[in-house]
Amino acid sequence: GGVTRVTMKPSLLRAREEGALPSEISQLRLHQFLQGYVRAVTAYGCFVGFASGLSALAPTHALSSQFVTNPGELFEVGQSVRCVVVSIEQAKFGVSLKPSVCMCPDTAFLDSL
Repeated sequence: GGVTRVTMKPSLLRAREEGALPSEISQLRLHQFLQGYVRAVTAYGCFVGFASGLSALAPTHALSSQFVTNPGELFEVGQSVRCVVVSIEQAKFGVSLKPSVCMCPDTAFLDSL
C-alpha cells in the first residue's frame, strides 16, 4: 500500500484542488510555483515537502536575498511555503524560497537565474 498524507493547511488544500501538485518529477517545469511545507531544516538549507509526496532541497543560497548562516532563524518545520522550481534533474529537483523570487508575479526574470 501507499502512504496517505493528511493536511489541513489551506494553501496545500487549494493547490490540490487546482491540480497544482505534481506527483512525479517528470510533471515539473522550470519556474513553476509550488505550495509546500518545510519538512526539515539543516545547516545547508531546507527540505521542502509537497502533499503529492515529492520533496526538494532549497540550499542556503536559495533561502533569502541576504546571506544565511542559520536557516533555522528563517524557517521552521511544518511552515507553509511558496517556492519556485529552479532546477530539474532525473531523480531530483531544486527550489528557491527567496521572497524576491517567489512573490513576484512576473516570472520572465527567472531565465537569468
